[in-house]
Amino acid sequence: MKFSRIMAIVSGLSVLAFSVMAQGVASSDASSASNWSLGAGLSYRSFRDARFTGINTGDYVGLFQASAADMGEFSSEITKYMGNNPVPVNVVTYTGGSAKTSGDYGFQESLGIILGTSLGLWQDGRLGLDFVANFQYFQLDTAAYGSAGSEKTTNVYAAGGGVSYNDVYQQTNYVGAISKTKFDLELYVIDLGVSLDYSFENGLGLYVASGPTLSMADMESNSRAGLFNTAASNSPISRARGRDNEIEFEWGWYVSAGASYWFSENVGLACELRYDEAFGTVGTKYVVQDLDAWGGNLMLLFRF
Repeated sequence: MKFSRIMAIVSGLSVLAFSVMAQGVASSDASSASNWSLGAGLSYRSFRDARFTGINTGDYVGLFQASAADMGEFSSEITKYMGNNPVPVNVVTYTGGSAKTSGDYGFQESLGIILGTSLGLWQDGRLGLDFVANFQYFQLDTAAYGSAGSEKTTNVYAAGGGVSYNDVYQQTNYVGAISKTKFDLELYVIDLGVSLDYSFENGLGLYVASGPTLSMADMESNSRAGLFNTAASNSPISRARGRDNEIEFEWGWYVSAGASYWFSENVGLACELRYDEAFGTVGTKYVVQDLDAWGGNLMLLFRF
């Protein structure tokens, strides 16, 4: 979903909320407040690590006689042993797996933008109740390497285009595996709530706020994996590749506490600590992202 559509959603929700609140303000008593403010600034959110499950490397069965560096795929190599005289060979059985790793985020990915608005609903002395709405945007990307799978080698005899298996084997590492999974996320967060604030004579104010959130996660992920022969200078054996993109919506809740300071009647600054908790996780086939996080916002305020 494009940024312009998100902004249209935010604007529509804000207009609807303002209409409802304005009707309430018009019908309230003289103690009700009518001030309206806008805010814009930076948002910080300490995201949890992305949890990766890479693409499966796939299974592989190889065969060699004297040196693992000469190992080849079993179905092609066994055709070299069509005679009746048994020949000692080694069968390497690799069982693939999906690497489970995690990818963290740096300071740059934790920074976003925030746009906010506040409408006074009620005022009694220095105590006030406001309607608040915010929009946040974050752009994240991370990646991680990993490996998975197990291998065993059986010493057997080959003859007549087949082998005589036995129960005796050894754990080996003739086949290596590595995978890389990458994740890109554009996160849009809309929240509506109420704020209880107390204003001092010197322009300083303290407040707490809470309300529901709706997060939209636009995600892209891809995973690549490969097998290679460790005895033959890591020559490639096989490759796997996958991609999965998703757009998901997730409801949640937030609470925040902060302070504001008005330099004049119309310009101020607000700083707050915030905690977001989503009711679930978002993700793709290869990644799971938890949206629960502590964070903070710094906004320049304009009052009308």
